Amino acid sequence: MNKASQFIVRNLQIRKNENLKKIEDDKQLNKKQLKHMNKRIQSLPNKPTLCLGHLINNLYYFKLYCENKNVKHTDILTLLAYCLDPEKSVIIHNRIADARFKGKTWNKSKQAILLSLDTLKNLKHYCQEVRNLTLKHGETVYKYHNRFYAYVSILQMEPTEAAIIFLLTLPEFARRELHKQLAPKPNCTSVTWTIKDIDKVENGRIPGIAN
Repeated sequence: MNKASQFIVRNLQIRKNENLKKIEDDKQLNKKQLKHMNKRIQSLPNKPTLCLGHLINNLYYFKLYCENKNVKHTDILTLLAYCLDPEKSVIIHNRIADARFKGKTWNKSKQAILLSLDTLKNLKHYCQEVRNLTLKHGETVYKYHNRFYAYVSILQMEPTEAAIIFLLTLPEFARRELHKQLAPKPNCTSVTWTIKDIDKVENGRIPGIAN
């Protein structure tokens, strides 16, 4: 083997060793990061339990829990797997492993998570469920809205479309009352609203509009 060939072989071996060292260093770093993440998750109080029976609401309140506890973005999917039963937990871990959610924020993954956990339904089923929601006996419009908004959030519905559907699901008396609250007042030339405005309706008052 001439000197040029020896030089090339030696350089290739050096690069190979460097790559192997980098792979090993990355593994050790990942182990440390995983250890720290598990420690953070274990320390979270009153972690929610998620079940298929009320999956939309469960995912919505899981989202609120993460916001209230300032859960790190990188921890959310692992925490979700922790809160699920073992069978469904495996699904989320597999999605993380095959990079199905890689580079996506929680907001961009919500639909995919929902459909991964409940394979018996598709988006059409859930969209129909939204249209079939009704105000329960004794339930206030505000409380009903919170229940409705869980669908809006997890299905990532367009706000104006969601607001129209919300009104259509209300009985006539509740729709009249809501229109009354959202109608232009003497000090307002016009009032435009979406689902976010409905979110502010509580006890017959809307912030920013004179009653």
